[in-house]
Amino acid sequence: MDYHPAQGEIPVDKPRSFQPDLMGKYSIMVLAPCMADVTKIRLIAHLASDLTDAFPYLNTEMSQGMYNKEVPLFTFMESYCMVSLYSRKITTGKADDIIHAWQLLEKIRCLVNDVWSRKDAIQPSYEMKRKPPALEICKRLPGISCEQCGEKTCIAFALQ
Repeated sequence: MDYHPAQGEIPVDKPRSFQPDLMGKYSIMVLAPCMADVTKIRLIAHLASDLTDAFPYLNTEMSQGMYNKEVPLFTFMESYCMVSLYSRKITTGKADDIIHAWQLLEKIRCLVNDVWSRKDAIQPSYEMKRKPPALEICKRLPGISCEQCGEKTCIAFALQ
């Protein structure tokens, strides 16, 4: 992977603490060029704990997320970055640089723990939402390939 200096600043604030911290410690095991955009990075982080129990609550709270209880897997978009949460692994794509990837992992940690801390007030959903076919998504897009979504073309956005 080619070296590119990070654009963002390393946060100086102490990270939020959660009791318990459902995500716990994690290790970045893969850091490589993103397959969708080689100017970005993808990563795979392995977790010390299991996130499976949080997925139905995330599924309720995040209408755009997609939950598959058979795998188990919860996938969502964080801005232009695709995030997939597995039981003991997180994968992301299209992070700008290592600092952005690190901030993304922290945002995910806070999201998971925030939802988990409110689980008693959330009705868990085990419903598996289906993503519409790419052609249907493409028909609803402006078709001007403006790149505001982070993709180079509307069809690339529809296929993700």
